[in-house]
Amino acid sequence: MRAAACACVLLALLLGVSSPSLVSGQDFPPGFTAEPVFGELNAPSSVKFIAGDANGAAFILERAGILIYYASLADTAGTLVYDFQRVTMNFLDTAALGLAVHPNFAQGTRLVYVSYAVDSPLGGTIPTYNDNCADAVNQGCQCEGGSCACKNRVAIVFCLY
Repeated sequence: MRAAACACVLLALLLGVSSPSLVSGQDFPPGFTAEPVFGELNAPSSVKFIAGDANGAAFILERAGILIYYASLADTAGTLVYDFQRVTMNFLDTAALGLAVHPNFAQGTRLVYVSYAVDSPLGGTIPTYNDNCADAVNQGCQCEGGSCACKNRVAIVFCLY
């Protein structure tokens, strides 16, 4: 049942639902409801609950390159863990999109992995486009088919929470 509740919470997060009234008109199968848990998010792209944590602790990744930690389902503010907006290419289908929490996080292996598009072509200076690819195309930057070329990076974040 907890997995189903998490799936509903994830759906509400990804759809940007901020109040129960926004989803009240939707029909759910018997036993399912949708309630917003984490509010005031800016384009969340991924949420990962920490396996083995009884409080519902979770990490949320925002597209722009912000990683936020919520200690429990009752935590309404969250704690900024990692801000990598300056190096993240947040344009169209590129952004900070991948998030994984080490399976033994609750037991002490405090590692979180994030995958994001880097705001630079291979070998380029970061940031190159500053999330404004349209201007970069007009200025003759390295582009492929009208899109700015960028690279992807996986970073390991060591958490003290």
